[in-house]
Amino acid sequence: MNDTYSTKVISKLRSLGAYQIFGGSIGCLLVIWAILNNQTIDLSFFIYGFMVLFFAFSIYCGILCFKIKIIAVKLSLINQVLQVIGVAMFGFTFKYAAGVYVTAGINLSEAFNFTFSAGFSRFDFAFNTDHHRLEVDLNFVALPLIIFIERLKNHIKQEQNKLVISAIGEE
Repeated sequence: MNDTYSTKVISKLRSLGAYQIFGGSIGCLLVIWAILNNQTIDLSFFIYGFMVLFFAFSIYCGILCFKIKIIAVKLSLINQVLQVIGVAMFGFTFKYAAGVYVTAGINLSEAFNFTFSAGFSRFDFAFNTDHHRLEVDLNFVALPLIIFIERLKNHIKQEQNKLVISAIGEE
């Protein structure tokens, strides 16, 4: 499949793949560290497993990018969309980032506060807790990556169309 795409597309796919593998790996290491620091094995063990699934998905997307699989673009887009918006409201919290994150948002829990955070890989998930918590934040790293993936998807489509047109001319 490498023969059908330009070196520019392959390079972009591999860069995206490296980023996703790095981010997912850091996330998995953070979860393992959290498990080792947790002295009891209880329901939190299943939550850690749930977290690992998201980071493993990021690693899987990265591997597919390195293998130059078309599905890699679609799955990478899903992976980044999951990371764009973090929410905490009505007792539910979901904030996920596999890789670098820089977020800004608003916290309306007690007053109107602007929030800012940055770091490497995070997963904040809660259900039926902190009913008073009301936060929304936007990840300013995932957003440009979504745009990058969309442009890459269009570039791949153009290259596929050129191949189809050139194959028609050969007949």
